[in-house]
Amino acid sequence: MKKTIILSMILLSNVIVLGQTGINTSTPSAALDIVSKGNTNATKALEINNSSAKEMMTVLNNGNVGIGETAPTATLQVTNTTSTALRIVDGTQGAGKVLTSDGTGNTSWVNPALSAVSGNLPTTTVSFTTYGPGNPPNTSLYSGGTITLPQGKWLVSFGSVASLGQNDRINTSDAQLWCTGYLTDSSTNSTTTADYITAYTGQRGSGGSIGRGMNRTMVAGSIAINNTSGANKTYYLWANQELEAYPSGPTFINVNASGTAGYWINLFGVGNWERYFYAVPIQ
Repeated sequence: MKKTIILSMILLSNVIVLGQTGINTSTPSAALDIVSKGNTNATKALEINNSSAKEMMTVLNNGNVGIGETAPTATLQVTNTTSTALRIVDGTQGAGKVLTSDGTGNTSWVNPALSAVSGNLPTTTVSFTTYGPGNPPNTSLYSGGTITLPQGKWLVSFGSVASLGQNDRINTSDAQLWCTGYLTDSSTNSTTTADYITAYTGQRGSGGSIGRGMNRTMVAGSIAINNTSGANKTYYLWANQELEAYPSGPTFINVNASGTAGYWINLFGVGNWERYFYAVPIQ
């Protein structure tokens, strides 16, 4: 009798260890083999519900897996509207990091790289030939430069030499040229774009002055832009020149005490080694 009981237990243990269970199949090939009940993409092969009858996990006949999603449309679709939907902890995670992959698809958390956008600098020479109206006299010109930005916030930087021309052309008057650069929405309208962010920068991103005894200055700076158009948007690089003098002072920039008026020559233009125009994303 003892031998019979022992033999029965041995046989039973073998069945438990070696047994395979099939659902919708009579020839299971794994410890648990589930075959979908249909052959359409919407047919469910597996459904797991919680105690409240909420569907927590779904596997479709086409292989799509849904977590918190009853009809997944991707290989893995995670849906959760009340709390964190996905957490990946591998030791490389950290605040502000983004998930990236290498060439074989292995993922890790890394610090985001800045994706700069290059502006199109002018390819021709554009120069001022007048001081313009107003008090102080000022005028604006389109430089020919553009930059196209995707939707979002950007810090746009631009700079260029502002000079009276050749190195020997010196301002000998008690007046100065105030030179600035800024962005607009048009190549024909000098009005500053309304997309600049006042909390970050002013509406004119760069400036510099050519005072007495000077031939040139560097017009340099940045402006924060928020493109909310929902699409890529092109901005246009303009320059403004302003003549500044004391009351009843000089009415023009006197070059080399010759009586020849001086202006900002070749603004942001070709031939200037010191010029740049680019944008980086900001938050």
